[in-house]
Order: sequence, then C-alpha cells, then structure tokens
Amino acid sequence: MAEGQPQTRRSVRLWIALAVLASLVLFLTSCTTPYRHPQLRPADAGFAGIDELFGPETPEVDVLLIHGMGTHTETWVQSMVNQLAAALGFPAPTILPPADSLPHDAKHYRYALTSANRNLQISAVLWSPVTSPAKATLCYDVTQPTSLCTDRTVFSKDRRAWANALIKSQIMDDRLSDVTFYLNEDGGRQIREAIQDALLRSLSAQGLSLDQLSAGATPTAKTAPLFVISESLGSKIVVDSLKEFETRHQTQAFAQQTRGNIHTLFLLANQIPILNLSVRIRSRDSPHYPHLTELAQARNADRNPRLPDVPLHVVAFSDPNDLFSYQLVSNADPPTARHHQQCRRLQRPHRPRVVREPADRPHLLSPELAGGESDCARFRCISEFNGNRL
Repeated sequence: MAEGQPQTRRSVRLWIALAVLASLVLFLTSCTTPYRHPQLRPADAGFAGIDELFGPETPEVDVLLIHGMGTHTETWVQSMVNQLAAALGFPAPTILPPADSLPHDAKHYRYALTSANRNLQISAVLWSPVTSPAKATLCYDVTQPTSLCTDRTVFSKDRRAWANALIKSQIMDDRLSDVTFYLNEDGGRQIREAIQDALLRSLSAQGLSLDQLSAGATPTAKTAPLFVISESLGSKIVVDSLKEFETRHQTQAFAQQTRGNIHTLFLLANQIPILNLSVRIRSRDSPHYPHLTELAQARNADRNPRLPDVPLHVVAFSDPNDLFSYQLVSNADPPTARHHQQCRRLQRPHRPRVVREPADRPHLLSPELAGGESDCARFRCISEFNGNRL
C-alpha cells in the first residue's frame, strides 16, 4: 500500500488538473456570445440613434465620452472616437488632438468632425490620471502586470493561485480601487472637478474653463443636442458633476440647460442598479433607479425645444457574463396596464436606426421599462445585451 501511494497521489493530481482544465474551458466558452441574432423585446420597440437627429434644423450634435473604472489611456480615446466616426459615416481622425489639461492631471480631448452638412463635436474625458498616483501605491501587491503597474521588480513575491492573482491584480487593485477612490470625499471631489472643467470647455457657449469660472465668469450652455456615452462608474460621475454644478448660483442655469440638451444617455457596462443601492434605502417609496429618475426629471423640465418631445432615452449595455454590468429590468417596479400601453405608444414612432457594433459582435436588444406609471413619462430604459464581452 505504501509503495502505491505516490502513484495514487499523482493520479489524484492528474484528475484535479483535468477538472480545472475542463472548468477553465467551460468558463472561457461562457464568455463567447450566446446571442447570435439581434432581437427586440417587444418586437416593435426601438430607439433613435445619433444619426437620427442630424437634419437641416440640426446640423450639429455634441457627444460626451466618459470612461469607467480601470486604468485608461489615450488608446481608449482613439478607439472610441474612431469607432463612433466610422459608424456615423464621418472620416476617422488620423491624429490625436492636443489635450486640454484638466485639474489633477486629467485630460480632455476635443474632435470636430464634418461630413456633408453634418458637424459632430466629440469631447472625451480621461479622468484616469486622477487616481493613478494613489493606485500606484498598490503595485507592490500585484503579481502580474496591469495597465498601471508594469515594473515587475516591485511586484509581490508571494505566489497566488491563477484565479486569485487575476482577481487581485486586475479587478481589486486596478478597477475597484477607482470606486473606493471616488467614494472618498476628497477623491470624489478631485474627479468631479476634472469632469466639470471638461463640461465647461466642451458644452458652454464660451468654452470656459474652471479657472475662468473661479475668476467670476458665468457660463451659458450650447444649444446643440447632446448624447452622453459613459462607461460603468462614469455615468454616476457625470450626473454627480452636473448635480453639484446646479447647487451653485453661478453654474445653476448652465447645469439645467446642459441636462435639457441630453437626447440619450448611453450606459456602457451599465452599473446603475448597484450604484443606486444606497440611494434607494432612503425611503420605501423611492423609485428603483433614482439615479436615472432624478436626471430625467431635471432634463424633462428643461428640455431643449430642438429635441423631440419624448422622455429622456436611457440605453444600457450589459452582458450576462460580465461581472460588472447589470441590465435594467422591466419588472423592477411592477408597471400597471395603463403604464405599459402609454410606453408602447411612445415606442412605436421610433424605429431602430442605431449605431450598430461590427457584425462579428452580435447582440440582443431588449427594451426595458423601469418604474411605475410616472416613470413612463420621465424616461424610457432600454437594455442592450452584448454577449461577447467578459
């Protein structure tokens, strides 16, 4: 028996290794797209894309890009702008424009794209440098390179299991660290200051900066329709920044007018449900998505007359296999029959002419109506699933 024990142990280890390998294969295959053909639920639902708004009376459209948690670089800016330009039929920019310096080392990139009688103004905010110095203090803890931590000489010398190393280095130290930084009072203030400076530079008629605001200048908002494309935490940051502006007499009108210009809020890697957890416990009567409801109420009250007379559109992108994204569920607050009929009437005039992803990245469109009857008049929530992202 003693002589056979080493062989038995080797056999056990082999079976364990095979089991782990099989689990890994299943894990990876679960990250491939489960949705092969786009579908609409209900079948007659849809929403207007950016290209829908261009016309003789609306030759110019503003787009604001805000990234989410995790270290981002200029590569993110170029990738987002090039994809957007190609999808909308604009010539892709060949160079990265000079960056505006924002508070706390954040950067702001502005693009002015033209095609025929259409003008597309894109503003991309890179707030990742704000958190980088603090996150760099965690490089001693990682065991594999991240976007920020690349010097292996300072990495932890402790051995970690593969999954633990991935989660600790890539998720905890590089991504969730941004959330904890923002939730800190001083950290949140630094990020919002950077975003607010970018909002002034790109969306005020005078192109003001935060320094000019401090010197006494009063901003007025542009009148072009605005599409906000934000990733994960970015949606909360931009809404919080506008809300903070509204509390100041000097920027109150600018914040209200800017929100009134918003046609659609695109939420990539949507995290609204989890970001609203602490807000909803204030009252049992509070809506399921107060983060969106408050924005929609303010926007609809000051809606730009150049926009269609419909509620704010919120399009959320999520993936069942993405640990960090959530769908906007239609049954969050049970809708009444009257609410459902009203919302369906709102949907029918809007056929789906949207910016599509490449053909090799299929997705499932699923319009979801959040809240009760009153929410139907405030905003329409649409969940879009892309099953090709982890």
